[in-house]
Amino acid sequence: MNSNKYRIFYILKILIKYTDDTHFLSANNLIEKLKEEYGFKDINRKTIYSDIEAISEIISEIDTNSGYSINPVFSLSEIKIIEDMISDFKDLDDKRRHNLINKIRSFTSVYNQNLLDKIQTEYPSSTKNTLYLIDSILYAISCEETVIISFKDRKEEIIPYLLDYNNSHYYMYYSYGPDGKIYHIRLDRISSISMTTKKHNSKMRIDESRKIISESVESFNSRDIEEVKIEIIRNKEFIVNHMQDNFENVIINENTDITYAYIKVGISSVFFAKLTIYKNDIRIIAPLRVKAEYIEFLKSIINTV
Repeated sequence: MNSNKYRIFYILKILIKYTDDTHFLSANNLIEKLKEEYGFKDINRKTIYSDIEAISEIISEIDTNSGYSINPVFSLSEIKIIEDMISDFKDLDDKRRHNLINKIRSFTSVYNQNLLDKIQTEYPSSTKNTLYLIDSILYAISCEETVIISFKDRKEEIIPYLLDYNNSHYYMYYSYGPDGKIYHIRLDRISSISMTTKKHNSKMRIDESRKIISESVESFNSRDIEEVKIEIIRNKEFIVNHMQDNFENVIINENTDITYAYIKVGISSVFFAKLTIYKNDIRIIAPLRVKAEYIEFLKSIINTV
């Protein structure tokens, strides 16, 4: 039998593990957990009331309105950001990375842990808006519900599938409209998000989203990374936003009358294919070899038509 002098400590561990903003435990629930997990016997509700009162003197976050609960040390979005930063830290091997993530997860409830497992993403902007966006998107993905995302000039009702953390930014993979095509967007491009509670019929298209991500990685890693200088001639606002959403390492220089984009990328057919969407609104300035390869790529497309 466990010593009663540790009972308050075990109650606190149970509250951290099994409660949060939406999950509560009654006195009877706490008695059951103490018996099941720590071998306590002969505990009554009066003892629980006394222990909770003692805990409340130290921790003000104890909620007793709907049962007993304790606010998590980290919110779901905060845990998600910490996990992604750990996952993206290349100097840790897989075992240490896994152990560290498990330690971080011990500071939130099992319900949040299960949610993180269900919607595990590929590997932050830390503004309040981004935290809210992450929370909302994770919830919508787990519940298979649509959301309405707002940009500065329009709103769209979309189906979110996956969050991807890459190069210090989050990207959301989603579909909208009758064609069902999957798009992706950097989270900081979204002004706001609204929950709809509408269920969607689409299956979780995580595998399809991961394929798109892997193609982007292939483009980046296809051969030695080069910096490509591109002049943006027309439709500058659209192209700048689109490049920042679709290329992981891009710098825009608008200090002169001419707008240049500097993209660090592995040169491949995937990269060239992405450039074709801009038609004749751009031109490659340097390196000249890459410009020549792009011209040959365009010629090969014309010859197959």
